[in-house]
Amino acid sequence: MKKPPRKATVHEKQVGRNRIQVILFKDRAAKWCSSHRWFIILMIIACSALFRVVYFIQLNSTDLINNHLWQEGDMSFTDQWARHISKGGLLSDTVMHPLHLWTKEVAAHYFSDHPGEFLRYKKEAGADSLTTGPAKLLWDKWYGGKQFHQEPLYAY
Repeated sequence: MKKPPRKATVHEKQVGRNRIQVILFKDRAAKWCSSHRWFIILMIIACSALFRVVYFIQLNSTDLINNHLWQEGDMSFTDQWARHISKGGLLSDTVMHPLHLWTKEVAAHYFSDHPGEFLRYKKEAGADSLTTGPAKLLWDKWYGGKQFHQEPLYAY
C-alpha cells in the first residue's frame, strides 16, 4: 500500500514562493536592462566621469598636483621625458636618464676615488660643473648608454 504524499510545510511553501518571485524579478530585471541598455551605459560613463572630477578637485587642493615639480622625484624626470617626446623626440637619438642629487653624490664619491676619470669626463663634457657634465656622462656610461630602463630605477 502506498503512502499518501506528504504535505508541504508552511516554510517550504514560503521558500517556493520566494523562488518564484526571484525568477520573476530576474526576468523583469533582464527585460528592463535590455530595453534600457544605452541608459545604463551612459550612467556608467557619467558616474566614472563624476568620480574623476571629484578626485581631481580633491587632488588639486593638495600639493600632490605639483609633485612633478620636485626635481629629486621620479615624476620630475618622467615629466621632462614626456615634454621631450611631445616636442618630437619620440624616436630621437637622445640619451635620457635621471640625474638626481643622490646620483650626483655617488658620482662625486666615485670621482674623489678616481680623479683621473673626473678630468677625462670633464674634458669630454666641456663643462666646469660636476652637476651638468661629468656626472651625467658617468651615469650614462653606467646605465649602458642608450638603454631604456624602468623608471623609477629601484633594485627589486
